[in-house]
Amino acid sequence: MKFGFDIEYRQMMRDLQSSVEDAYLPDKDLYKLGRRAVHMIKRRTKQGKDADEKMFKPYSDAYSAYRERHGRNTDKVDLSYTGKMMASLTAVPADGAALVRFKNSNDGRIANYHNSLEPRSKIPLRRFLDVVEGTDDYKKLAKYAAKLYAKAIES
Repeated sequence: MKFGFDIEYRQMMRDLQSSVEDAYLPDKDLYKLGRRAVHMIKRRTKQGKDADEKMFKPYSDAYSAYRERHGRNTDKVDLSYTGKMMASLTAVPADGAALVRFKNSNDGRIANYHNSLEPRSKIPLRRFLDVVEGTDDYKKLAKYAAKLYAKAIES
C-alpha cells in the first residue's frame, strides 16, 4: 500500500512540476504584478530609501540650499523635485515579463542618471529602480506573484 502511495505522490509531483513549468501569467496579471512593483518603488523612494531599503545619501549642502530656496523638501532625499519623474513610472507587460518603464523618455533619462551603476557627475549613486532579492519588498512581491501563478495553474 505504501509503495502505491509513493508512486501516486511522485506522479502528482511530476504533474505539478509540469504545470508550473508550463504556467504563464496573462498580460493582465503581469500588469498587476508590475503595478505592484511600481507602487513599492514609489513608496520606498518617497520614504528616502533605495532598492536595498537603506536611506539615500543626503543632499549636498549646496543642493539642499537650492531646494530650500525653491520651497522643496530638504530633510530627506526622495528624488522628487517636481514629481514628474515618479509620476511617469509605469508598468508594461512584455514577452512574459512585467517591465517597469517611464511614459516619458526624458524622465527615464533623468531616472537613469540617478540610478546608473556608474554616476556620470557629482550626483551620488541612488539606485531606486529595482526590487532587490532578500528585501521586504521582494518577499511581498514574490508572495503576490506566487498567488497569481497559483490562480493561473488552477484555471
